[in-house]
Amino acid sequence: MMKSTSDSTGEVGAVLEPKPRLRLIVVHSPDVAALSRAWGDGVVGRDPLSDHAVGDDKMSRQHARISFDGTALMDLGSRNGTWVNARRVDGAGALDIGDVVRVGDTLAVVDVEIDKDSSKVTEITGSSRASARLRDIVARYAGADLSVCIMGPTGTGKEQLAKAFHRMSGRMGRFVAVNCGGITSSLAQSELFGHKRGAFTGAVADRSGSIATADGGTLFLDELGDLPRPEQALLLRVLQDREVVPVGSTTAKKIDFRLVCATNVNLPSAVQEGRFRDDLYHRINALPVETTPLRERRADILALYYHFGGPTLTTEAAQALLLRTWPANARGVQTDARRLKIEASDGVVSLALLKELGMEERSRPESRGPPERATELIERPELTPAALQAALEQSEGNRTEAARRLGVSRATFYRHLPKPDAGG
Repeated sequence: MMKSTSDSTGEVGAVLEPKPRLRLIVVHSPDVAALSRAWGDGVVGRDPLSDHAVGDDKMSRQHARISFDGTALMDLGSRNGTWVNARRVDGAGALDIGDVVRVGDTLAVVDVEIDKDSSKVTEITGSSRASARLRDIVARYAGADLSVCIMGPTGTGKEQLAKAFHRMSGRMGRFVAVNCGGITSSLAQSELFGHKRGAFTGAVADRSGSIATADGGTLFLDELGDLPRPEQALLLRVLQDREVVPVGSTTAKKIDFRLVCATNVNLPSAVQEGRFRDDLYHRINALPVETTPLRERRADILALYYHFGGPTLTTEAAQALLLRTWPANARGVQTDARRLKIEASDGVVSLALLKELGMEERSRPESRGPPERATELIERPELTPAALQAALEQSEGNRTEAARRLGVSRATFYRHLPKPDAGG
């Protein structure tokens, strides 16, 4: 990735940003202790001395090698093979974000290395970098008096994120949720601002609106992009003055609440098209937060599945769920987990059951060939003299760098170097 820079003379240049370091996040394994581990470069195997040792009987003692900061994978002649996106790796294979790797009965998902996370934010489930980023945002900003605008596709956990902001804020008032897409324009004012008895036909008693109910707490406006324009103007006034006037009243009531809103509408586009007020957009967007589709954070899929009470999965079934596109996102996982809990009579979900219920997709992520560097440096799983020599040439004679390129320790590299000819 390139970015432009300028020095004190005003000269503009370009520097190469470092590529993100990838890790393989373990999401399914017979070895419970291995779950959620993040594998970096090194050897994966059943051997306790492996860089990433796993108690998996289907795994060979030295099964596969990860190298080049998690972007390459090489099978080490394993008995049961190494698989990427349900396709067997022949020799060296490239890895990319979102790939599903199988070694033995253990499954891992490739993701960017996590630098910050917060275990205190329990409302956000999953071990992906995207979920870790959201937990970090909540931990840092929950106590700040800033309006939060969560944008993302339907079913990506926007309400759970809003609840996390509320719980971590320390506010003692209620969390009040309003679905702006589910109220008609004629009832929106009464729902949000409340009304006095006799204000309109059917108003037989005073009613506190959602905003007043959230006093001292958090007001969550879901699907805010669907709020009619007249009510947008009234909401803006409430946010500016921090007071609310019920329908049919002339008396304003001071209120204190934290606003968190969510939408799957592209609000900047809605502003340009005149469907959403520009001044309201800037008022609510003090802290913009984006949620991502589940297909872009596959490391969360199985955690969500079990969070929703799904029964035990065989490795083949777990792999099939990981490779689905999940258009309904977490909501789709919840629906399937509940159904499988009923359908799995023996408490175990097999691939055959998924096929029977139409829960296995045939389309899978695109298969890539071996990475250029891996095929140049690795002719086969063994460290051949040709591979060692090529690595040294690529590293300009630096043996430590050559070992790193091959994904082995320096001691292993030295051990495989050809011995000097005694007669020479």
